[in-house]
Formats: sequence, structure tokens, C-alpha cells
Amino acid sequence: MKLKGLFLISASLILLTGCFTASDGSRGGGGKNDSSKKYGFGDIVRVENLEFTVNSASNAKHIGSEYVGADTDNNFVIVNLKIKNAGTSEADVLSGMMTYHIDDSAYEPHSSGIYLDNGFYVIESIGAGLAKTIDVVYEIPSNFSPDDYLEVKATSYSSKGQKIYMKDLSEE
Repeated sequence: MKLKGLFLISASLILLTGCFTASDGSRGGGGKNDSSKKYGFGDIVRVENLEFTVNSASNAKHIGSEYVGADTDNNFVIVNLKIKNAGTSEADVLSGMMTYHIDDSAYEPHSSGIYLDNGFYVIESIGAGLAKTIDVVYEIPSNFSPDDYLEVKATSYSSKGQKIYMKDLSEE
């Protein structure tokens, strides 16, 4: 009886692992965007049906025009980001899906993004097969560093995402 139970458990595990399909279409737990790979400026990072590409980052003390905008005594980092919806239906990109990290501190998109032409604040809807380039503003304590990273996730509630560092990694 014990042998039969072990056989059934083993067979079930083999079937489950063989039938599992990762979000990138590959079988098993590995995928082309595993957490061991480092991403930086210009890299396409796929998280489920969304493809994130950080084009650049810049520092600012003021966001907006001379008449309307926001100032900070800290620093604004403006992350220029292309997001493509590789899915077959419209996708909503929420602010909680893109968190800026410095060491152990995390920062959510700042509301001053509304003052930019391509600014992002709370939500952006992207149709199937379409891409949008947006500027996401974060208020951080100092100028951005190449060791800082943007964590992108499939949903606001996902526990883990992919890290995109604030530098060009193609030269490393």
C-alpha cells in the first residue's frame, strides 16, 4: 500500500511539473527573464504579457512648467519607460507595478508625473499589441545611482518582479 501511495505521489508530481507552463510560454520553472539575469537601460523585460524597457533616467528639482508644477528639496528621478502589451486584450498598468528601489528603501510613482507631457501617475491602459512611452516620476533622497533599480511586476499585488538597473549593462 505504501509503495502504491509513493507511486501515485511521484506520478502526480511528474505530471504537474511537465504540464506547468511559465508566463513566458516555456515549460517548467525557468524562463528567459529569471531573477539571476541583470537588466538595464534598453533591455526588454517581459513580465507576463507586458514588456518593460527603461530608456533613460534623469534628475530634477522641478517638474512641470514655470507656472504649474512641483518642487522638491530632495530629488525627482524621471524614468523614461516603454511598456508594450504583448497580450490579446487591453492591460491596465498601475503605479504599484513599478517601484523604484535604493538599497532597502522603496518608492512609488509621485503625483507630479501629471505635469509632464507623457507623465504617468496612477493608471495607464494599453491596448493589445500596442506600446506606450511614459515618464514616471519618483521622489528620492538624492540623485539616482546606477545601483538603483526599478522593480516591475505583473500586478500591484505580485510579491516578486524583475529588476531593471538605472544603467546600461551592455558594456559590462
